[in-house]
Amino acid sequence: MLRDIFTNKWIIGGVGLLILGAIAFHILLERDMANFKRQVMQDRHAIQERARAAAEKETTQEVTPAEGTTPSAEKTVTAPTEQVKTVPERQTETETPQQTALPAEKADAAEVAVSAFGFGPFPEVPEGMDYEPFWADPELYPHIKGSRESELISRVWIKAWEEGDKGIVSASFDYENNRVYLSYPNVVYVTWDKMMDDNGNTIQYMTRLSGNASVTDRIRANNIARLGGRAPTLMTDADIPSDIKVILHSEGGIDPFEYLGLNP
Repeated sequence: MLRDIFTNKWIIGGVGLLILGAIAFHILLERDMANFKRQVMQDRHAIQERARAAAEKETTQEVTPAEGTTPSAEKTVTAPTEQVKTVPERQTETETPQQTALPAEKADAAEVAVSAFGFGPFPEVPEGMDYEPFWADPELYPHIKGSRESELISRVWIKAWEEGDKGIVSASFDYENNRVYLSYPNVVYVTWDKMMDDNGNTIQYMTRLSGNASVTDRIRANNIARLGGRAPTLMTDADIPSDIKVILHSEGGIDPFEYLGLNP
């Protein structure tokens, strides 16, 4: 009878199915573990990006003088949009805040890493530079490739630093004109427009304001103090501190492709 059990094709087939099932289960478990590890890395990268944005966020505001307008927002990469009362606001730029220095042991990885967007090998981070692009962190790269815009920002920042521009504290990417704006502790980028008040006087106000948070926060605070409100309304040149340099958006910014010699 025992021999019949071992020679019974149904029993042998059942045992074979159990073995195949165990193998399939093991393969699925390995795949799920790999997906889980990849998701953990992506979540970690997302948390780091949110922390960076919170530390050094860029404010971009758009104002429409007509009555009854409503706020609108554009897609951002890292910087959150701040809603301002009575001021329709639109965030158009991506902020890459200042980060920690690049350890020496990470430099070799940066030398051999290559852009996923066809921009060639990544530039080496200069010694003494207080900014670390995503490709310099071996715990993220190559698991996290980074966005095309963040790579362009990093490349522009590194080249500008190597050319002697070492006062940069943050940088952003403007999707409207595909330009990189480098931010400093004493510079803001502004777009102006004009409107008539109830008395027929012409008022020049900001339709767009961007720069490092340390600068834009001072301007908003001056506007609140000047008008006695709880939130900024129409901001004018009267709200800009005298030590702040104002650059028009149309005249500032860097074309990353022309500056870096890359093809779009």
